[in-house]
Amino acid sequence: MSEIFRCFSSTSARLQLLIFLNNYSSHPGFPPHSKVLANHPLLDSLVLSLELDRSSTACAVSLTLASKLLPFLAVHAPHALVFRLPQFISILARVSSWHTGAPQDAVEDETLVLPDVNPDLHWHPLPFTFNLAAFAPETGRYFSQLYYLFPWNLVKFARDPVEYVEQSGFECPYTAGWTAVLDKAAIRTRVEASSRTNGCELQCLNILPPGAFCEPHSTSNIPECR
Repeated sequence: MSEIFRCFSSTSARLQLLIFLNNYSSHPGFPPHSKVLANHPLLDSLVLSLELDRSSTACAVSLTLASKLLPFLAVHAPHALVFRLPQFISILARVSSWHTGAPQDAVEDETLVLPDVNPDLHWHPLPFTFNLAAFAPETGRYFSQLYYLFPWNLVKFARDPVEYVEQSGFECPYTAGWTAVLDKAAIRTRVEASSRTNGCELQCLNILPPGAFCEPHSTSNIPECR
């Protein structure tokens, strides 16, 4: 795992490593190893890839991997999952803000779509596969896993995605801040579409029970495997 982490910083190897990890996560022997991954810097790199990489293909593979990791972490590393909840929800926000199109000038459009990456992260984003992201990665399965584990947090997120992410405590990996990165209207549209698929009209849930939210930096309200 440490060798994969070391090679993950290379943009030429990242997509292949993501595909490998995605395939490995489907192996019957993988779930217990998710406890090791939960506290390994490789998981931080996976989060950064989903937040910063601009390749639709890489994002789709990473999102599939993250969707499989969530229930494994809930069983084998619940404290780590709760601690990382702001990161996982910020991923949903970022991918739901994904832009598609076919600009004439790809370099110019990249500047318009996403601000600069925080230089302190020393991260080199994977570029667009084509002139611009050919498709917006599907978020339905990822949303389903988050909603199953943390329904009320998703309700709060759906009401004001940008405010939720800004107040979550997860520092924006872009220099311009979350407000400049996230498309609030696009997020609400995609989240509400996913909520209908899950049989829940999130915008209609106006009363939240006390203690319904899972606090990321506490060890209470740890999700149970249902």
